[in-house]
Parts: sequence; structure tokens; C-alpha cells
Amino acid sequence: MKHRLILFLLIAVAFGFCASLSAAEKPRVFVLTDIENEPDDAMSMVRFLTYCNEWDVEGLVATTSVHQQKKTAAWRIREIVGAYGQVRNNLLIHEPGYPTTNYLFSVIKEGLPDYGMHAVGEGKDSPGSDLLISAVDKDDSRPVWVTVWGGPNVLAQALWKIRATRSPEALEKFVSKLRVYTVSDQDDSGPWIRHNFTNLFYIASPDFIRSAVIITRSGPASAGTIFTVASPAQTPASWKIPGSTNISAARGRWARSIRS
Repeated sequence: MKHRLILFLLIAVAFGFCASLSAAEKPRVFVLTDIENEPDDAMSMVRFLTYCNEWDVEGLVATTSVHQQKKTAAWRIREIVGAYGQVRNNLLIHEPGYPTTNYLFSVIKEGLPDYGMHAVGEGKDSPGSDLLISAVDKDDSRPVWVTVWGGPNVLAQALWKIRATRSPEALEKFVSKLRVYTVSDQDDSGPWIRHNFTNLFYIASPDFIRSAVIITRSGPASAGTIFTVASPAQTPASWKIPGSTNISAARGRWARSIRS
């Protein structure tokens, strides 16, 4: 009986350690979405929330894009999060770790209701860009994965502000904590970001069918690393292993090659 008790305690300690380790390794995810320009992002948000126990949700930000240039739709994110709240207890039966609706509501924000670079510069801060800066500034060694389902001008404004208000060293530290994946260039702020922040880990899928994907972490886009994608789908990719690009995901499997 004593040996069984000791074994049980060891198993309990090991299980607790693994659970803590798993929580610490959760990726931090920040979503930018032009939700309501068409149904796809609403569908992606439902799917995202179904799996949101797998990551720490840092932000759900409604943005513009080339398809929706003068409005944002945070109301739609709130509507979907409200529906998530109705089924959260059922989700918890199967897996722990689903965030509360109150927490998710607290990280729903908006960018400015303007297109691309028109929403970037002096006096162009938004609740969305402020939240992104706060997320990156947290005392957390994990990077922030910014998944861009529409236009990235909220990210552009955050980077613009950090460059304008902090030292080069602080800017470098800020940029080093970002991991960006965009579903196409859906406004003109994406190319601006890649041109101005050449050390940023940034993957951009230029079209929805077949694409070469530029990552600018090691230098300018014209001399960066290329990823090619096969079997893309509409849903933005979420890699199970953050930083790994050679595994299957919703937008296909990535293979690394170097541009000459």
C-alpha cells in the first residue's frame, strides 16, 4: 500500500509538471481580421475558438483590408465569442484550458476604419495597435504570433510607433518578439512593413492558389528565405509547433529553399 501511495504521488507530480510545461509552451496568438468582408473570416474565427485552449489568445482585432476599406466589424467577433460562451462548458468536458468569455471579450479591439497606410503614422494609434504593443511588451519570453487574415495596418502602426518613440535597441527587441503570418497582402501596409523592418519574421502568402512565401527575418525580402506552399486552404495556418514550417497546416505544407 505504501509503495502504491508513493507511485501515485510520483505520477501526480509528473502529471502536474507536464501540465505546467504544456501551459508554458503554449504559443501566444494575436489575430488581425477583416471579418465581415465575406463569410470566410467568421468561419475561421469559429474554428480558432474551437481550438483556443491550444494557445494563449492575446488579441482579436477587427481590421480593414482591400476588400473592406472603410469599416471594421468587432461586433461580429463579439457575437461569435458570445456563441462560444454557450458551448464552452461542453468543450471543457473534453479538454481543459478554454479561456472565459469575459477574458476573450477583454481582448477584442478594433483598428482604425481606414485603408492600409492611411491608418499609419502620427495620431493613428488605435485600441488594436495599443493592445498589440502591450502584448509584445509583456514580461514573457515567448514570441507573439500575429496571424493576419486581412490587412496588417494595425501591426504597421504598432511598429511605426515603436520606431518613432523608442531607441534602436528597444525597437530591435520589440521586433525580435514578433512572428507574423499573413494571408496574402490585403493592403499596402504589408509591403511597407517588409521594406522597413527587414529583420522581422514575416511570412506573406501573395495569393490564395499557388504561392511563394517570403520570410524576411534574415534580411530584405529580395534576399530572404523562400517557403513554397502546396494544397492551400482558406483557413489561416496555425502551426502545432511554433517556428516549424515543414509540417502540415491548414494552408498546406511548407518547404524551405533559399532565393538566389
